Amino acid sequence: MGRNVRQLASQQPGFAFENPEETGSQARRGPSSQPLESGWLASLDASPCVTIVADLEGRVCFVNSEARTVLGAAVSEALLSGRSLCEAFTDDSHSVLTGEAMPTAIRSGIWHGEASLLTQQRASTPVALSISARHPASNWLVCVATDISQQKMRERRLEHLATHDALTGLPNLNLFSDRLAHELHLARRGSRPFAVLFLDIDCFKELNDGIGHERANRILSELAVRLFSCVRAIDTVARYGGDEFAILLTNLNDSSEVSAVVERIRESMKQPFALPGANVEVTVSIGVAMFPSDASDCESLVVEADRDMYRCKVRSRRARLASAPNYSVLREPRAAAPLDKHWG
Repeated sequence: MGRNVRQLASQQPGFAFENPEETGSQARRGPSSQPLESGWLASLDASPCVTIVADLEGRVCFVNSEARTVLGAAVSEALLSGRSLCEAFTDDSHSVLTGEAMPTAIRSGIWHGEASLLTQQRASTPVALSISARHPASNWLVCVATDISQQKMRERRLEHLATHDALTGLPNLNLFSDRLAHELHLARRGSRPFAVLFLDIDCFKELNDGIGHERANRILSELAVRLFSCVRAIDTVARYGGDEFAILLTNLNDSSEVSAVVERIRESMKQPFALPGANVEVTVSIGVAMFPSDASDCESLVVEADRDMYRCKVRSRRARLASAPNYSVLREPRAAAPLDKHWG
């Protein structure tokens, strides 16, 4: 056991250790000055929580029925042979138990926290854990563990919903912004380039009105899958909002890697989107901003990628109108800067 626990245990008045002496299938004698009381053990045995009693050195003296069910009979019997309380928990919980939980309980009377219990299948189960040293004469550590697996699952779901788009499962604006800021920090330290890509579906409002909201959502979901397949595992594809997506390409050598990703996206869009009763052809406009050549901070990178996307959209619309019989001059949605990139 940890040194802190041994030191604190030795300071307890009247505390003396004996060799483990079996008194039943669930308990053994501890310090001779304070034998385990049968009535007290009966109440602990009836608890619906995993309950383990140990001496001040952490040697197990008692496990209740629920503990035997969760840990298994073999592990419970092994613990009752005088094994360490820590053996009921995962390795990463040991330092918490010996360095914080048990010393605090011995010194202050009680400790509350979380740990990971090893179940009968040797799987890790998160538990809310309380360890008290209040009965009798503070010569026993009473460890009570409550399964909080469902609570942890709910917390993970809520965390996921806070950082991911519900429709596509991609990172949302918040998570994308966090990753962009992190990448900017790394890039400034290492002088390595990265790129931000912005893209949206051309004429999405008309598409949504024509095929309906549900079918349009299917296209967005499928587009997310296609975009994800065009990048590396270290990159980030995010749904920025509506039909807008953002891509963070990290740890680049040069702009040719960005061009390759843009080309893969365009190739993936050549395949029509298969919807119930129809195949729909969709095009996208893509804008690119490189760090540090186009911008040197997060906001400017996003703005420049957005502007470049609209320049791409203008060029595409001009080309479509030029090929139509009733060609007319297109009014640009924004004042376009000189075209020095040709991603679209």
